[in-house]
Amino acid sequence: VAFGSFSLVLEHPFDFGMDLTNNSVFRMFGYGLLFFVGLNLVWFRMVLPLYSYARHRFHIVAVHAETHNVTTVRISGQNMNTLRITPGQFVIVRFLAQGFRWQPHPFSVSAPYDGSTVRLSIKSSGDFTSRVPALRVGTRVVIDGPHGAFTPHKSESAKVLLIAGGIGITPIRAMIPTF
Repeated sequence: VAFGSFSLVLEHPFDFGMDLTNNSVFRMFGYGLLFFVGLNLVWFRMVLPLYSYARHRFHIVAVHAETHNVTTVRISGQNMNTLRITPGQFVIVRFLAQGFRWQPHPFSVSAPYDGSTVRLSIKSSGDFTSRVPALRVGTRVVIDGPHGAFTPHKSESAKVLLIAGGIGITPIRAMIPTF
């Protein structure tokens, strides 16, 4: 999605922005912005996840049905003690299996990170997530992240009220032991 959106952004100023592209200063500024955005897109969406995969060699170690429509996937790899995941954060995963490879999806971490496995609880709610129970142990995974600031250390009070419904409970479930 990000690369498709970026390609539309590249075309737009040249087709519709002649008032800006006729001015050489604005044109160079626009090229600079496009270069900066493109570089960040490649760095953060391709290079860093691939580096993380090469470093950790993520793979599925367990697939477990929690309910009729929620499946827990546990992911592990090498050097997992260097991975920094805080309860409440999410990761963008790309399962390197047939039918999953080209679809990265964000999922909240559903248990406090224990230094060896990342736990994701995924609700079957569409084409992609309904196939998650078919994933096999050993399937390689590319993880982008962790991302997000919905974490316990962001709280300014010793008392908190956490309310969630449905699968939205996953980040809160990960946070509960930290309070």
